[in-house]
Amino acid sequence: MKVSMETIARKLGVSKVTVSNAMRGSGRISEATRARVMKAASELGYRPNPLVTALMSDLRRKRSGRRCTLGFLNFFPGREDWREHPTFVHFHTGAQRRAEELGYRVELHWQGEVSGNNKRLGNILYARGIPGLVLAPLPANAVKIDMDWSRFATVAIGHTFRGFNPHRVSNHQFHSIRLAMDKLAAMGLRRIGLVVPRMDDEKVENAWVSGYIAAQLHHGLPSIAPWRGERFHAAEVVPWVVREKVEAVVSTNHHVMRWMTAAGVRVPDDVGFAHLDWSPEKGRMAGVDQCSEHIGAAAVDLVIEQLNNNESGIPKRPKTVMIDGVWHDGPSLRAPESA
Repeated sequence: MKVSMETIARKLGVSKVTVSNAMRGSGRISEATRARVMKAASELGYRPNPLVTALMSDLRRKRSGRRCTLGFLNFFPGREDWREHPTFVHFHTGAQRRAEELGYRVELHWQGEVSGNNKRLGNILYARGIPGLVLAPLPANAVKIDMDWSRFATVAIGHTFRGFNPHRVSNHQFHSIRLAMDKLAAMGLRRIGLVVPRMDDEKVENAWVSGYIAAQLHHGLPSIAPWRGERFHAAEVVPWVVREKVEAVVSTNHHVMRWMTAAGVRVPDDVGFAHLDWSPEKGRMAGVDQCSEHIGAAAVDLVIEQLNNNESGIPKRPKTVMIDGVWHDGPSLRAPESA
C-alpha cells in the first residue's frame, strides 16, 4: 500500500496539515514535531511526489499558472564568481534553454543566500516547491554540501561532488583528449605535451592523464610525462615546455599559451597549442569544444526524467551521461615543416 501523508498522520496521531507543514519546513511547526514526522516518514518508506509538491506550493501562493521551477545551484564563494568561467555560463545557458523548451523554468540559487547553511537552503527550495536541482561543479573538491537530497530529483554536472553519488552529466574528457591527440598526430606532430593542474585532472577522475597516455601508446608517440603540478604558473610551466622540447602543448587552461608567448616562445611557430575546453571567449586558438550547453541541457533532461518517474533522492544505481566534444580548428596549431 502506498504510504501517504495521511498514513504518517495516523501513525503519529496528528493532523495531515501538521505533517504537510512539517515536511515543507514551515515555521509553524516545532523542530521536535518536524523531527518526529521525518522519522516516521523514513520508517514508513514515504516518498513525496515532487510534481505534486510543486503544484501545491503554487496553489498556496495563488500562483497555480506558474511553470514548474528547477533550481540551478552554485557553491562558489561569491554570488557571481561562476560567471567568470565561460564553461559554467554555457552550462546554465543550455539548462535554461532546454527547460524553456519543455515548459519549465530554471532559477539560480547560491549558497551565500543563506550564509553557506545548505541545510537551510534545502528547506527553502523545498518550501518553494522546487522539485529538481541541477548542481554546477564545485569550485574545489573540498567543498561539502549538507542538504536533505531525498526531497529532490538531483543531477550534478561533472565529478566534483564526492560526498554523495547523484546522477551526473559530463563531457567525455577521455574522448576529448583522445580527439585532440588524434588531430595533432594526424598533422605530423610527435612531441606532444600535456599541461594540466593536478586539481583539474582530479576533478575529472584522471581522465586527462589517462587519455593522454593511451593516445601516446596508440600513435607510438614519445613517452613524455605530463606536467601535472600543484603550482600552476608561468615559472613552472614554461621551463618544462622548453626542457621537454615539445612541438605542441595540450592543456585545460588558456593561460599556458599566453605564458609561452610572453616568454618569447612563438605560437605556433615554435610550439603549437590546443585547448581541451575551447570556447570563443578564450581567444583564437585550436581545441576541443566540450559542448557545455548540451551538457546543461542533458542535465535538465535527466532531472525531468526523474520527475516523470516520481524519483527523488540519491539513486541506488546512479547513471552518468557523457557528452562528446567536437574539434575546433584555430591558428594556434600548424603542421611541422617536415610533415
